[in-house]
Amino acid sequence: MSQSQSIPDRTCRASDGRGERLVRLPEVRARTGLKTTTIYRRMNEGTFPRPVPIGGSRVAWLESQVDAWIAARIAEAEAIA
Repeated sequence: MSQSQSIPDRTCRASDGRGERLVRLPEVRARTGLKTTTIYRRMNEGTFPRPVPIGGSRVAWLESQVDAWIAARIAEAEAIA
């Protein structure tokens, strides 16, 4: 890698000024406990966040959206208990 090239930063600035992290599919799978097919099926159903393109055919999810999805599942479980 030449000195003029840099390693892409996985952090971008959200509109409210806070840092936002992009997470790739292996991390989404690890954090949610869902398999790839389930993630994509739920995306198609509108019940899981959609990824954003990050270049070529690569995509990543906004960490805050994945966190919000996880928090909602926890809240649903606590409401039932």
